[in-house]
Amino acid sequence: AAPDIMGISTNTTRTGVNVYFTTDQLSKAVVYYSSSPLVTYERENSVDVSGLVAMTDSAFHTSQNVSITGLTPNTVYYYTIIVTDQNGNVSVWGPNNAFRTSVQ
Repeated sequence: AAPDIMGISTNTTRTGVNVYFTTDQLSKAVVYYSSSPLVTYERENSVDVSGLVAMTDSAFHTSQNVSITGLTPNTVYYYTIIVTDQNGNVSVWGPNNAFRTSVQ
């Protein structure tokens, strides 16, 4: 079964964000983000997402933290989370959840 994505939260700064969440099984995570709404394209055995990408490290975890830097202050960013377990099962959360970077 594909992993469940749970407990999603963000912690923003002026020019960055940390996206925290957990999965119910060991997984690798990718966060796609953009200041424009994201578009997802479902394909057989894969999903393509518009926007930029940030990844966790190459190890499998149940507790995830994806750090994104170099963002513009006081800007709304849209994001989606894609996780893949050790068996190749994929879960997608999103695509257009949002956070705003801090003013200061």
